Amino acid sequence: MNRTDDPIAAGVFAAVGAASDFPLDVLTLDQSLVNDLDFDSLMFTELAERLVGTWPQLPFMDKDVVTPGTTVEDVIGWVHESLKGSAA
Repeated sequence: MNRTDDPIAAGVFAAVGAASDFPLDVLTLDQSLVNDLDFDSLMFTELAERLVGTWPQLPFMDKDVVTPGTTVEDVIGWVHESLKGSAA
């Protein structure tokens, strides 16, 4: 998946980059938010707020969605699924 071909991927990468202070060019789909990007609870909150800011119809990403192994790709998938469900 190319982040520029998918507006959801682009938005998630932007949110992850902003919440983590990592430059976008070093972020990859397979990076774990906790294990690779050192996300803590405040960073998860910022990520969730940025995602809802981008997609207001998105449910707030709570702790049940995220595990220590959750990757950037997992978040992209969750956003896709959540938005598909909200389109009904």
